[in-house]
Amino acid sequence: MQAVIKSFEGMIDEPDDYVSEDPANDAFLLRMMIGPAHSPGIDAFDILVCTPGWLAQETEQKGPQLRRHMLVMATLDLTRAQDFLRRRVEQLTAPNWEDIARKLARIGHWELED
Repeated sequence: MQAVIKSFEGMIDEPDDYVSEDPANDAFLLRMMIGPAHSPGIDAFDILVCTPGWLAQETEQKGPQLRRHMLVMATLDLTRAQDFLRRRVEQLTAPNWEDIARKLARIGHWELED
């Protein structure tokens, strides 16, 4: 079984409509709707796409932080981020959806995860 991203959504803005005011210092919460390649059904996996500048600002303001489910890139480019994530997700295979979903949960926060 193979996973594919069937769509991307934004938690606040839609990724296709978002224009960053400062691409070197920004973040975007991206939802990946992922399902089996040749079957219906999807699960949501959330990932924070951010820049080192944004991350530095967050830690300056809020102090040290433990983070998961984050993609860091030099400048915020959602098209490039989506292409990267699509390639990574499509590399994953497993005998069943549950095993693939566990692997995907290392990339993004799975809606069925605690």
